[in-house]
Amino acid sequence: MIARKNFLCLAVVLFCSIGALAQNEEENPCLNDKTTADNGSNAGVRMCFTELQHKMAKEIDLLVAQQVKELYAAARKSLSEVHTPNETCSENHLDIESAKLFRRSARALELSQIRWRVYREGYCRAVESEWTIGSGAPGAYQECMYDLALQRKKELLRDFGSPSDAK
Repeated sequence: MIARKNFLCLAVVLFCSIGALAQNEEENPCLNDKTTADNGSNAGVRMCFTELQHKMAKEIDLLVAQQVKELYAAARKSLSEVHTPNETCSENHLDIESAKLFRRSARALELSQIRWRVYREGYCRAVESEWTIGSGAPGAYQECMYDLALQRKKELLRDFGSPSDAK
């Protein structure tokens, strides 16, 4: 009976481990990538993540630029509605305050992008430093850069929406 329980526990642990490994392969586009140089070697993985993280960084910069542009456009639109003949003083005040908030949001997003780049570089250099032995450090750095870029893109889309989404 005890041997059977131990076997069942071992089977459950093994099954969960295989599931976690399969999930990791799905989330990691460069793991066992047969298209990279040396079929998944450290150099191949590094090259794969370098390419992906540069592409993702460009996507994020473009996304932020589009989101900032739309926030400034919303501010201009709010200001253009000031002093229309049918609006009261309080409605004009609301349009002015809305414009201020849109501009503040745009500036804050621009600043957050600058700070995020600094954070990402510093954090990933720390990850790279953990690889004190072997040739995995450059690959770990590039993978970190990619992972954080992917996370940033998801957060930007969640918090600010896709460009041209109704605000």
